[in-house]
Amino acid sequence: MNDSAGASRLYGFDLSRLGQPNPLERQVDLDGAVNFDWEALATNERDLYVVDCGNNRGDRIWLQLYQIPLKSLSQERAVVRRSDFRWGDVQYAVARRDHNNDCEAATWIGDKLWLFTKNWQDLHSRVYKLNPTQSQQSLYTEQRLAVGGLITGADYSAYHQTLALLGYGSGIGMLQPFIWLVPLSPSAQQIEWNQAKRYDLAQPGQWEAIHWYGEQLLITREKSILGPAEVARVTPPNSALSNR
Repeated sequence: MNDSAGASRLYGFDLSRLGQPNPLERQVDLDGAVNFDWEALATNERDLYVVDCGNNRGDRIWLQLYQIPLKSLSQERAVVRRSDFRWGDVQYAVARRDHNNDCEAATWIGDKLWLFTKNWQDLHSRVYKLNPTQSQQSLYTEQRLAVGGLITGADYSAYHQTLALLGYGSGIGMLQPFIWLVPLSPSAQQIEWNQAKRYDLAQPGQWEAIHWYGEQLLITREKSILGPAEVARVTPPNSALSNR
């Protein structure tokens, strides 16, 4: 997907054709969805979730979640179910990139959607848990993680029982992207952050999405002055996976 100002559309790529002239395999338009600032995708066994949670200015109160049945992604158009949510424990004010109200990362764990904030001020990340069956809800912080940067992506592997968080530093620290890997059982209610391990990435840039793909992680970089749009594969060390 594209984020702010993009169409309400999903793009499917053939991974075997990445690097070739036209790896795009399909497009799906989402009827009833508005792309204000789409930032995260997550799935469970039935549905795909698009999380419209971007908030660079810091004053956006209501955020949106779009739920799409996975079986409908084989069509050119799909009808979505929308719900609204907000952070119930923050103060909202215009403070562009100088606040802790932004969010770009979400993943499905257990029976809820876990969201991870992108804190521009303190370089932490707050954890929220969302129940997608509710049409409107206020969320409250479940946990605060000392991630030491701006979290831009998250994905959970039930097979590896490992949560992956992607991010980079603020300011000149943007040149140092990183991945946190932390063991987490599917029924866990809290993240044992003292077990998390950080791995710095060798290539700088706006790495903004992460996805478990078998034994590897796929990460994507947005086009910026730090480099072109790219997809990369990362192989975590065996010692970082909780089922090894």
